[in-house]
Amino acid sequence: MAKGRLKFFGWGREGEGMTPEEEAFALKIHRERFGVEEFASLPVPGLD
Repeated sequence: MAKGRLKFFGWGREGEGMTPEEEAFALKIHRERFGVEEFASLPVPGLD
């Protein structure tokens, strides 16, 4: 069985990502750790 290519940025394989629940959990933990209300949302960079 062929596996997808590894992502250029981040970890995992192309086409995979965090679920909305996983993302919300990670952001909650980091907001608490750094004592901030929100983080700026940045677009994923392209390869060009």
